[in-house]
Amino acid sequence: MSKSKNEDIAWKHFRRGAIFYERKMLDVGIAEFKKAITLNPKFVLAHESLGAAYLGKAMFEESIKHSLKAIEFAPKNSNAYTNLGNAYVAVSKFDQAIVACKNAIKIKPGETASYNNLGNAHLGKGELTQAISVYNKALKIKRGDSLSLNNLGVALFFNQQYDESLKALGKAIKSGYPVSEELLNDVKKGLQESK
Repeated sequence: MSKSKNEDIAWKHFRRGAIFYERKMLDVGIAEFKKAITLNPKFVLAHESLGAAYLGKAMFEESIKHSLKAIEFAPKNSNAYTNLGNAYVAVSKFDQAIVACKNAIKIKPGETASYNNLGNAHLGKGELTQAISVYNKALKIKRGDSLSLNNLGVALFFNQQYDESLKALGKAIKSGYPVSEELLNDVKKGLQESK
């Protein structure tokens, strides 16, 4: 089969994979992305999408592998860096996550996902002040972002800033984020005990 024909078929598999991915049918999407990569091993979007799909299935090492492949073929791919940072956070490789997230932010500074992942990496390292600062930067980019508000509330809770934590979590709830009841109860308990 000619290279051009392989690439055309690879795109068809990629598009099918993207449709299944969007419908949360991750196993089928993964199978289609793999077929695309078999036909075109340097297919950046297929590697990036496979990294995202594996992330959705909590298959973090596979996500890391394909995110790194996407970056190898397209070093300015901010989405692959974002996926990579998210996967590194999930496996507690916080220093690597910080590097990946900073690369994503450098490439595409207006995306809150990378800021949230960066904040999560700092939070994982116990660097609460840095985490709080990063979540606040995300909120400057996208005011009222429910995930950023939730993450800020968590970091403030761990930093024993219970009143501020409760405010952030309350805003997250108002914006539709499913804040953990257990977290809310812990924040309220911390607030009572600190008085």
